[in-house]
Amino acid sequence: MKLSTLIGLTSLGVALSFPAVAGLNGDIVTTALHAETADYGRFSAVVGAGVEGSLVRGVLPFDYTDAGFSLSSPGNFCGIHSCGEVREKLTLKLSGLDFGPSVVLTKVVLTTTLSNVTVTVGPTFAEFAWIDQPVSQGTFLSAAFVTGVPEPDALSLMLVGLGLIGMAAARRSPRA
Repeated sequence: MKLSTLIGLTSLGVALSFPAVAGLNGDIVTTALHAETADYGRFSAVVGAGVEGSLVRGVLPFDYTDAGFSLSSPGNFCGIHSCGEVREKLTLKLSGLDFGPSVVLTKVVLTTTLSNVTVTVGPTFAEFAWIDQPVSQGTFLSAAFVTGVPEPDALSLMLVGLGLIGMAAARRSPRA
């Protein structure tokens, strides 16, 4: 086998190993909001153009994009669960974040006007937690999803395998 053929096959293998354009459009995702003493339900929606749904009886509309999520407040209210002194921990979980074959969520870039939001990320979910607080008009939580291939060693292993196949093919081919 000629060196140029071996290089061509290796290049083709590398190109095919990279995932297609990752994104959420057309996928079904689930958005769930939970407080310590109340569950505000789970909402499943298809990601596409426009707002996918609203939490807390229409007070907090949420929207997914191909690579992000946003939650915003069109008006003022004293908090999601309690207007009194006691503030509960709230957890917002986004699940079903399937970005495509061999692509997983690796981190979230968070921008928010809420105080003290913590983020937990898994391969197909993102979870945000904060203590309930008064919400004014324009309050928002916006997350940009950062994706990646879970096992970068797989590419190295594939290249070694292709190289060994090429060497074996070169040994078997008759010399001119």
